[in-house]
Amino acid sequence: MPYFYQDQYPQELALHQRYAQSPILLELVWSHSCILADICLQLMQSGLFETAQLPTSLVIQACLLHDTGVYLCDGFEWIPGQPSMGRPYIQHMIVGAWILLKEGYSGPIVQVAYAHKATGITEADVTKFAMQLPLQSYPVTSLLQQLVCYASKHHSKVPKFRTPAEIVQSLEKYGPEKVAQFAHWYEFFGPVKLEPLQEKYQLWHASMHTQLAPLQTDTTHLIV
Repeated sequence: MPYFYQDQYPQELALHQRYAQSPILLELVWSHSCILADICLQLMQSGLFETAQLPTSLVIQACLLHDTGVYLCDGFEWIPGQPSMGRPYIQHMIVGAWILLKEGYSGPIVQVAYAHKATGITEADVTKFAMQLPLQSYPVTSLLQQLVCYASKHHSKVPKFRTPAEIVQSLEKYGPEKVAQFAHWYEFFGPVKLEPLQEKYQLWHASMHTQLAPLQTDTTHLIV
């Protein structure tokens, strides 16, 4: 397994290793998180928005840790070694926030884990789409949250890079306001240059697809 960022962030990798029960899921979630970090760093270098409030180390930590709740939720029990956890996949946000609080991480990093689905979830969304979440809003408000949430739209744990057109298509079912928010982020943060990222992670994607292909399951819940 190519542990991207392992040398710079061994504590974050160790956290993943403590909670992951399946080596395949560990590789999938950690590498997906590293890809998000690369996307955020690329966007921060564009010069399109002010980054003074975004220390590089904080951004990378937030990306590396945003999906730690996945290990304690369902959605990947089809992967060998990953047991059913009795919690729906969508709750990985609040479970991840709980893990990070327990592990002593700062509020901004916990907030990123707590809300990064779609472009934020309203209380009305929870009811309308029968989301298995406590009835409240999960807004994406801080600049750090918005950056990581925007970046996360461009790569899924299928795993697959996603174009703006694909992102918009997946957001449309949640209403025009989600599409409008993504369009705002696209203008504010700028487009993601997928080509260099696809080249960097090409071998990893191919290896992961080879591992996952025989398992064949529905992964639509992993998108958005």
